[in-house]
Amino acid sequence: MKAIVKNKPQGKFIPMILVFIVGLVALGQASAKDIKKQLPRVNSESLYKNSFVVPTENSSPIFGDLSLLDKNGLPTHRCEGYSKSSLEFNGKNCKTYRHRNLRFDIAENGSRFTFDAEPVDENGLPAYGGEFITEGYLYPFGFLEDHEGVNEDGSPSYPEQVLGRWVCRGWHVGDGATTVTGPWVVTTQIFDLGETFGQRTIITEGYELADFNKPISRAITGGTGRFSRARGSSSQKLLGFNQSYGVNVRVVLHPRN
Repeated sequence: MKAIVKNKPQGKFIPMILVFIVGLVALGQASAKDIKKQLPRVNSESLYKNSFVVPTENSSPIFGDLSLLDKNGLPTHRCEGYSKSSLEFNGKNCKTYRHRNLRFDIAENGSRFTFDAEPVDENGLPAYGGEFITEGYLYPFGFLEDHEGVNEDGSPSYPEQVLGRWVCRGWHVGDGATTVTGPWVVTTQIFDLGETFGQRTIITEGYELADFNKPISRAITGGTGRFSRARGSSSQKLLGFNQSYGVNVRVVLHPRN
């Protein structure tokens, strides 16, 4: 006796499954476009003026869509007209021009410098081991050569030129705040380049020198947004002090994915 075999329903469900998958893909693409549109632009004259491409053999670009950081939509150093077939940029091979360095002048807001009550020296200044936190403003590279970056009340002197926020926390080493030469603090610095806190940041760690105009290398340890996997190094030097009694610093960041 033959068994009665009912029609299998699986075939009817295959088109439904395909429609469901296509719908999910379309939804994902739409969401990605919405997210891209919502990315805030940094309040800057142009990050283009404060960044430059350097040759590198590293094949893992951090390049990305950094034009989103440019408020005025000015041209970037990215490979314009780039194609996989040509790989040419101004006559040079794009494979060796995939990375962008970011350069800033930092004006610390001295009114935001806060340190622990202990340990301090006989003058009440932070001694070795004293913890602190402070904040400041990121300006175009070279801007502080002939401009004051901070007013006496701690507000930015040129708010329209501010590229982002800077936060620094750490500990005093050496002879604390009275260190004359060599490392005087060990710090973590946050370069915040988004209009909302933490959206797009680069983090550096290392020593800072009390010597004027003497560069020191620091490590890039990570970040958020397009810099969430960033590693690399940075170079920093102390320029002097501003009228808020905060430091002026110049830094070049070399982020790599």
